[in-house]
Amino acid sequence: MTKKLGVVLAAVFIAVSVAAAPKRRSINPPPIDTTTPAGWLAANAYVFTASESNGDVSDLAAIGPLIGDATLVGLGDGTHGTHEYFVAKRRIIEYLVRNKDFDEVDFEGEYPAFRSIDAYINGAPGDAKQLVISPTDAYYFFWEMQELVDLIEWMRDYNLHRPAGARAIHTGGFDVYGLVAMAPDVIAYLDRVDPAAATAARTNYACLSKGFSAQCVTDATGVKNDLAAHAQAYAAASSQREYDDALHEATMIAEGTVGQRDQRMAANALWLRDHHSATHKTILWAHQEHVGRLTQVLARSMGSYLTEAARASYFTFGNATLDGTFLTNPNPSVPPAATAFLPLTSDGYELNFRAAGAARVIIPLRGALPKWLADPHHLRAGDAGDAYDRVENLPQKFDAVIYIEHTTPNHWVR
Repeated sequence: MTKKLGVVLAAVFIAVSVAAAPKRRSINPPPIDTTTPAGWLAANAYVFTASESNGDVSDLAAIGPLIGDATLVGLGDGTHGTHEYFVAKRRIIEYLVRNKDFDEVDFEGEYPAFRSIDAYINGAPGDAKQLVISPTDAYYFFWEMQELVDLIEWMRDYNLHRPAGARAIHTGGFDVYGLVAMAPDVIAYLDRVDPAAATAARTNYACLSKGFSAQCVTDATGVKNDLAAHAQAYAAASSQREYDDALHEATMIAEGTVGQRDQRMAANALWLRDHHSATHKTILWAHQEHVGRLTQVLARSMGSYLTEAARASYFTFGNATLDGTFLTNPNPSVPPAATAFLPLTSDGYELNFRAAGAARVIIPLRGALPKWLADPHHLRAGDAGDAYDRVENLPQKFDAVIYIEHTTPNHWVR
């Protein structure tokens, strides 16, 4: 069972005292000095003990009261290639599915790719390792990992053997890429419900492989508008779910150049929650520059749009580590390689997090915080191509940070 550090320290103190002097009157342990990072973390942070998934998530019990009634949980990656970050997120997903009724797990990835993964975890034949290989428009090397394969296999096993009455897990991709691969899906749907409209869609979508000219956007918008105009008839000829999916893909194609990426990702994430989740409880996995409320990299983050839309129902986790390496792949023509985090600075959040004296700890960022945690400091992270170090305001960016003392690279499956 997850315990706050202070409880653990107190228990150890009492045990040592009793063993050393069994005949003396027991005394209370000294109070924890919460004015220091070590003391504050001992009183407020949560240790989780398991470094790998083992089927037991009891050490993550603190997450339940921590997220409260949140229905959107963002799992941010401090890098796109850290084994320990991926494993921690897999275990949080297991906990939220088993204990908090979450039934949708969505990713910073292409909608068509994760639709195939969704079919697989819900019983369709396939090979998880092949399903994570980056397809079509964008190169998502960071999903081509054994860690994601393991999560996919867990979701499939859960769905096939879930307790009576438990809802099946679904998954989806909320990123804006993969538009060319969506066109055949829309056309195939129209072939079933309206062959004449399918012929028109083939003509309108022919421009997609050549880029999004103004005329191409107009033509793609025509397909979307025609689908919307026949909502009742098309849904009756198929199903509401199939119609909704086709209209969503047609909309994503038509809006391929409209608005910034994170704004559209937020809209896609909310759509997946509203159309695919029976409980309207969704987990979103992406780089922490996307799920955070603030960003030092983007014009505006997906997390800021989700906070605007969902308010207190959105809870987001970030990552931090003291040292280690992670996979990057700035050049897709060569395999990913291990990259070291930049050296620690004297102003880094990580130096204070180390005072917890634990290998894995969850640090809450809501409520009254000490100055060393409330003020901006340096934080090291990495993207798909390299390591970086930026000044962050963690309490404004996240609701909690998952700190892992030492980290290692993910395992590429190609």
